[in-house]
Amino acid sequence: MKREFEITKELRGTPGIFKIYGCTVRQENGHTVSTVFSKFYNAGSLRKMFDQKASFSMKEKLDMAYTIIQGIEAMHHRHLVHRDLGSRNYLVDITKTQKGERLVTAHIADLGRACPVWKAAGTKISGNKSYTCPEGLFRDRMKGGDYYAADIYAIGCVLYQLFYDRNPEWRDAKYAKGSQPVEVRFHELTCAIEKYTGPRRAELAAKSDLAFEEKFEYLILTMVDPDPLKRAQASELREKFQQLKEVAAL
Repeated sequence: MKREFEITKELRGTPGIFKIYGCTVRQENGHTVSTVFSKFYNAGSLRKMFDQKASFSMKEKLDMAYTIIQGIEAMHHRHLVHRDLGSRNYLVDITKTQKGERLVTAHIADLGRACPVWKAAGTKISGNKSYTCPEGLFRDRMKGGDYYAADIYAIGCVLYQLFYDRNPEWRDAKYAKGSQPVEVRFHELTCAIEKYTGPRRAELAAKSDLAFEEKFEYLILTMVDPDPLKRAQASELREKFQQLKEVAAL
C-alpha cells in the first residue's frame, strides 16, 4: 500500500492516469491511514461499459485508446510498470464538448500492482491471469524490461474488445494456471492468438494504403502479437494514435 501511495502521488496530474486531487496520511487507532482523493468518473470502469454492451463511435474508441496509451507511456517513461491492465482498471468519463458532441475518455487506475521496472523481474505478470502474455507464462525467465511489453499486450487485449465489441477469443486464465506443462500452454496460447489475429494482421500489413479504421485496427493487432519483440513501445504507439486522432479531426 505504501508503494501504491507513493506511485499514485508521483503520477499526479499525468495525462491518461486517473485524476488525483490530493493524498493524505493520518494516524488512526495506532495505524497509518493513507487516503487518495480522486475525480469521480461518471461512466465507471471500462469493464462495466463492456458488461452493459455500451455503444461507442469509432472516434470515441480512438479517444479512449489514446488516453490509455498516454497513461502507459508516462508510466513507462518513469520506468514504472502497471502489471494489472485488465478492463476493470480503466475509468471512463463521458462529457459534452462546447459543440454538444460527446467526449469519451478512459484513464488508467488502480496502481496497487505498479512498481519500478527493476523490481518486477520474476513477479506475477498480471493481476487478472487471463491478460497474461505468452512469454509471461515463463515467469521465472521474465526480466524487468520484459514487463513493458507485457503491459502493452494487456492493453492490446482491452483495445481489441473495445474495437471489435467482443472479448478476445484467446483470453482465458487456463493458459496461466492450467494443469498442463507450461510449454504446452504456451504453444496453445500462441496458436490461439495467431488463429484469431494473424491472418488479419498479415492482410493489413500487406496493404499499401490503409483507411483510418484499418490503421486503428492494425495498431491493436500489433499490440497483441505473440512475439513481444514485434509489439511497439508505448512512446511509438502514442505517436501513431496521435496521428490517427489528427486524421479523425479533419
